[in-house]
Amino acid sequence: MMVTFVSECEKKALNRTRRVLDAFANRIGTRTWQTVITEEGLQAVKKLLRKSATKNTAVSCHWIRSRSRSDFLWMVGKKDKFNAEGIVPVNYTNTVKLIMDEIKVKINTIYANTKQQPLDQHLFGVGYIAYQIIQQFVEDEKLAKAVFVAGCLHDLGKTDPEFQQWIYQVIKKTKGEAVPEEGQHIDKGKFSFETHPRHNEISLLLYHLMSDDTDKTINKRNKDRIKHVLYWHHAKPIRKTEFKKLDSVYKKLKKNIGSAEFSTLIQTIRQITKAIDSISEEYFPQVPIKVTTGLQKKVDEDKEYELAETALPGYKRYSLANDDVEDYLARATALKSI
Repeated sequence: MMVTFVSECEKKALNRTRRVLDAFANRIGTRTWQTVITEEGLQAVKKLLRKSATKNTAVSCHWIRSRSRSDFLWMVGKKDKFNAEGIVPVNYTNTVKLIMDEIKVKINTIYANTKQQPLDQHLFGVGYIAYQIIQQFVEDEKLAKAVFVAGCLHDLGKTDPEFQQWIYQVIKKTKGEAVPEEGQHIDKGKFSFETHPRHNEISLLLYHLMSDDTDKTINKRNKDRIKHVLYWHHAKPIRKTEFKKLDSVYKKLKKNIGSAEFSTLIQTIRQITKAIDSISEEYFPQVPIKVTTGLQKKVDEDKEYELAETALPGYKRYSLANDDVEDYLARATALKSI
């Protein structure tokens, strides 16, 4: 594995740690080292650093997973020299704490299912496979990109803190049971689908609130298709009181988790979608398809006012006249010629 060491040591501890790290890694900066190393070698470095550690020692270690992704492994010494991700904190002064645009979220602990699959990986995987399928059947790159985005956003609603809390409880009890065909939804506990929106409903809500209408990379027709996918990739639940407008989803969710948690949820979405973009850069190295391009950094207040008038997508009507791929191709060709 390739790792990077960062030293924030002071006084005599700086020279002590330099001697250890110089013996195992290449110095690529005044306080930074990098090398390819085995698991055993990494443990030896950690052991030597701990052995020589003093109150002025502070070293963090990061595993370089890919060109755009690294995982924090461990730190030795003063923990206040780094934040929870092993990064040197620079977002404060001695007198005034600065408010940052985004919070840091441990997205690798946000799961898509009881198999503990990280949500960002699940979302990209669905989007990528959907994109490949469309490429096989339809020569329409705009549609393929819209399908990719729909797949990458279809389970955004699983960032719901109540869903994550519920799935942790299920994992703890069942130790990773098989994922049901109808997907995983909150079925027991503090909330049920009678009083709490399902994750596909929340996915639609989040897309509506954060979709950037000024972005022209996806046209309105395909944006409507994305909304249809987000809402209908699971069957509609039968409730005593039916949800007819997006306003119902919004009010139920915000009432159950609170305004502060809802704000955190929006920031979590930003982190998840950025992670998806990073994976996309690896699979589409020439021209990456980025889902963040069509999303705003925060909720569009104008769209909040529209929720009461925004109906949930109706189920598409299918008939023998439009089921065939050939029929779709004929329509697509006709539209292109207009």
